[in-house]
Amino acid sequence: MLPSNKLHVAILMVYNSVNKQLLSPHKEPPSMEKVNAKVEAFRSKGNEALDKQQFSDLIIEWIQKDLHIVLANRMILALLAAPVMAIKTKSAAMNVPRIRPIAEKVPTPLIISAYSVGLVLLQDSRQLHSRSHPSRFHQLTSPQPPVDPSRPPPRSGGAVTLRSRYFSQATLQSNIHSNVIPNTFEYLMSFYIGTPAKNILAIVDTGSDLTWLQCKPCYSCYKQLLPLFDPALSTTYKSVSCESDSCSALPSHDCGSTSQCRYEYSYGDQSYVVGYLATESLGFDSGNSSRLEEVRKVLFGCTHESNGTFDAAGAGLVGLGGGQLSLVTQLGDAIGHKFSYCLPPIDNNSSNGRLKFGSQAVNTDPNAVSTSIITGTPDTFFFLNLESIRVGNETEGIAVKPAQVGSHGGNIIIDSGTTLTFIDDETLQTLISRLTNSVKMPQVSDPDGLFTLCFEDSDGVESAQSKLPDITFHFSGADVVLKPRNMFVKIDEKILCLGLLSTEGMDSKIGIFGNIAQQNFNIAYDLDAKTLTLAPADCTKV
Repeated sequence: MLPSNKLHVAILMVYNSVNKQLLSPHKEPPSMEKVNAKVEAFRSKGNEALDKQQFSDLIIEWIQKDLHIVLANRMILALLAAPVMAIKTKSAAMNVPRIRPIAEKVPTPLIISAYSVGLVLLQDSRQLHSRSHPSRFHQLTSPQPPVDPSRPPPRSGGAVTLRSRYFSQATLQSNIHSNVIPNTFEYLMSFYIGTPAKNILAIVDTGSDLTWLQCKPCYSCYKQLLPLFDPALSTTYKSVSCESDSCSALPSHDCGSTSQCRYEYSYGDQSYVVGYLATESLGFDSGNSSRLEEVRKVLFGCTHESNGTFDAAGAGLVGLGGGQLSLVTQLGDAIGHKFSYCLPPIDNNSSNGRLKFGSQAVNTDPNAVSTSIITGTPDTFFFLNLESIRVGNETEGIAVKPAQVGSHGGNIIIDSGTTLTFIDDETLQTLISRLTNSVKMPQVSDPDGLFTLCFEDSDGVESAQSKLPDITFHFSGADVVLKPRNMFVKIDEKILCLGLLSTEGMDSKIGIFGNIAQQNFNIAYDLDAKTLTLAPADCTKV
């Protein structure tokens, strides 16, 4: 649902104002009945006669009087759903199978990771950073429901044996990996959790840090295909204290009567998860097909409430960013601060790619190129420097806007959780102009109005791809040649559109190198050397 045009800016004003209020984060919140009463009171006034300034002032007045900051945001989200204030988004613009992050609960037609914290492109060119979302902290101590007797499918090759390893042991460096499975414009990784071990599929996201799974009891969660993880049935599950350094590393946390660390973790598209921080054993495939390699005491979030654009195939998300809570950071020395992945074609549901950790996560291909990973803010993101873009065999590239002051030299991040690639508007328009002049195919409009440049071939998409040029991204020290599959999105059986969008409207103006561009590349991260190495590959065979 989308707010009406007249009130859209007002709602954004409220969000900004809410986040600036000097309220105690531990102020005792009012009852939900009280909040609902205020929501209903506003809904009765939510008509076209209401001025946007009155709208903003009214909600801010409520917040200042007696609303907890978290519940204030819940109220605003509830207001967004008010029938008198909302209109349905065009179904064509929310084509979930085509562009996974565009889903019914996204507030604007944006094509950005549902999971990358803090980067969000809004229709009115304003940005909201790391919005705090509502929680049901008061419900999380409720008795758990009866045990679900269901179990995940057995692992092929016989019984699974867990072999324990601590992070400090060098043996971890050579033999842990995970299958990577394409799933509707996102990628899932397979691993095991708990004792006894249960198989899990979760989103691979280099654009966020917290690893989390939906857990029993789940009060308000999206539906998932795999059984919910039940911490009560695992002998290695342990809650984390609210006073721990790990809890403090969360962007939003709270303490209850039991002093367990309770978190709220939100993403750029209004998706959020709420639960408890804990430690647990994770199991990964190893060189021995009959064994799993176990790493113990891994920090993760046991989520009891979720809302947003999550797909039922995944049971949660694995944060592979650069922050303190990231799985990669936690494994640290045990994997030599190295990991790599190879993403198979997004539309190939019959083959898997591979995510590797440690000494095997290196790229020795003679065609590999390397560029520097730049430390920036926030430390979650892996910043790169994109210098220019070249079309086909052109000798003169299109210069990309340099990084803004304070970004430490990086002007783009690499993110496996974002579908499309974002670059600055001036560069994008020049690129579109050059493609328009060089490609000899009829141009058509995107039926959804999302992409600027589309081509049609009556002989089909494969024929169209053969007529499109390669596009080279020149990073510092590395030319990455992107095939049409990496740069164009299939709209229907005859139409391909350039899958790049502008960073216009994003406060940071930082670009994003999305997962479509990363298909069929073996991409290795060496976080000690601060290098990213890429080589073209058939990721179905890696």
